[in-house]
Amino acid sequence: MDGGRFEISFVKNAFFFDQLCVSAEKSSAPVIKELAATTYSCTVNSNKNQAIVQVFRTINQNDMFRFQLGIRNPNYVYSGEQIQVKTMLLYANTIVEVATSSPALTVKQLTIPVHRMQLGWGLEYSPST
Repeated sequence: MDGGRFEISFVKNAFFFDQLCVSAEKSSAPVIKELAATTYSCTVNSNKNQAIVQVFRTINQNDMFRFQLGIRNPNYVYSGEQIQVKTMLLYANTIVEVATSSPALTVKQLTIPVHRMQLGWGLEYSPST
């Protein structure tokens, strides 16, 4: 395939893409080389909450790419967000394949214990009057 486009989105839109979107290498097996800056573009469309990666070189079967994307958590506890990746032709809106991950992202609730504070003369502090 002479180039291609990948549209990455969240299925339920609970999480949000940040502006970070770059090619990244992986040094452990399987090794993935970082793409040269002139061979790809990676943009985040905040209105559609999706990342769009365009690869401007020939893509062969079994080629692997790795991208680092910034993601913001929702303001509430949420589990089970799925990521969907559409592989498309570079200059046409023809979908070649669609893959959806199993639940991949989760927000866990942290409980911060309340500590009692006592004033110097032994009285317990109370924010109410």
